[in-house]
Amino acid sequence: MEKCFIFTQLQYNKQQIKNILSDFIEVTPGQKVVIKPNWVREGHTEKPDEWDYIITHPTLIEAAAEIVVEKLNGNGELKIMDSPMSNSSFRKIVERDNIRQKLLRLNSSGVKVSVLDLRQIRDYMKGDILVSSRTLPGDPMGFFKINLREDSLFHSRQNRQYFGADYDVKQLRELHNERDNIYFLSRSILEADVVINMPKLKSHRLAGMTGALKNMVGITVMKNSIPHYTIGTPDNGGDDYRQKNLWSAFEMKTLGIMRNIWKKKNPAVNSLFIPARKLYAALADKPEKPRIRGGIWYGNDTVWRAVLDLNRIVLYADKNGVMQNTPQRTFLTITDAIHAGENYGPLKPDRKVCGTIIIGKNPVAADTAACFLMGYDYQKIPVVREAYLLKKYPLISSSSPDITIVSSEKRFDNLQNIFWDNSFQFVPPFGWKNHIERRR
Repeated sequence: MEKCFIFTQLQYNKQQIKNILSDFIEVTPGQKVVIKPNWVREGHTEKPDEWDYIITHPTLIEAAAEIVVEKLNGNGELKIMDSPMSNSSFRKIVERDNIRQKLLRLNSSGVKVSVLDLRQIRDYMKGDILVSSRTLPGDPMGFFKINLREDSLFHSRQNRQYFGADYDVKQLRELHNERDNIYFLSRSILEADVVINMPKLKSHRLAGMTGALKNMVGITVMKNSIPHYTIGTPDNGGDDYRQKNLWSAFEMKTLGIMRNIWKKKNPAVNSLFIPARKLYAALADKPEKPRIRGGIWYGNDTVWRAVLDLNRIVLYADKNGVMQNTPQRTFLTITDAIHAGENYGPLKPDRKVCGTIIIGKNPVAADTAACFLMGYDYQKIPVVREAYLLKKYPLISSSSPDITIVSSEKRFDNLQNIFWDNSFQFVPPFGWKNHIERRR
């Protein structure tokens, strides 16, 4: 039986948070420790100065890092790292509350502390169109190319017309096909003895919600190795659109042509399409009647597979990148829901103040508890539901949420008693609305 701890009525007070986390962070001198925050983007896409409900708050990261350093007692290594969205500014992310400087000061303890951007490529956008890229150093330790082959959750798929983080669908489909299912993982994450996963709780337009499981996407060094959705409609095994009609057929055909042009990322050429892109968005994506495209709905049958593949790799791959039959490292999840995000998450949600932290050793249990607190039915969230069904490289020992809750708030003591009306009532993204809410 898994156990989760729910602490409520919290603020971003470092000492208060350290007092809570100290009993849960278990490291010993000589170990290599990774803290994996959610550093997806420097701020809200439409309100760039707002960030505290977009990324893991620096106060939590600093508190956890200080505890780790204290317990390593001058002997060990701590890496705080993530692979943000390809067009995000890592510099701006780690300038929030001066978190990079605060973390690097911990080197004075004798513990080697580093802050890493794992990406190999940084993209630049203009008018919602990628126009250029540059190469980044990535993980100084390098990376592993891990091929799950038939053990991947993509192995059974018939439609493999995947779309990922880049216009270059050919590159992605060379990694995921009838023979191969390849991911590029940070070597540092697999060299770790302890991984402290620190997600930000938000709704998510592709996955329904994002928590501990989804946060592990950030251990990849190549963003375009992750399938996000499958071109097509349910009629042909796709999940790009909800239904087949003239509009969806026109868009898929047109976007296919445009992507072949845009994938070259020629600034002069791609910039020519910006006015047309803005006009198209004004006509097709009206706020009062948003359209489902790009897998942003509850029928997305793609992204959860990548998320669970990555979680299985980081749990079972050894320090040489070889999959083993037993877990290879210790995990702890600390979910930041003090300020969370609802509605059109993960990049432009509305602020949701919950004053809550969820702590657990198992990411599936932590995300299950998070779903209940959000007012969501975990069985309607594929990334959580399917995690209970894994036979090979399982992520949790039970097939149902047999979770003991220890909560500072009585109404959260028993998950089965939490429904939409007595939860935090996170507004789902429009493609998931009226589908995932847990009603009585």
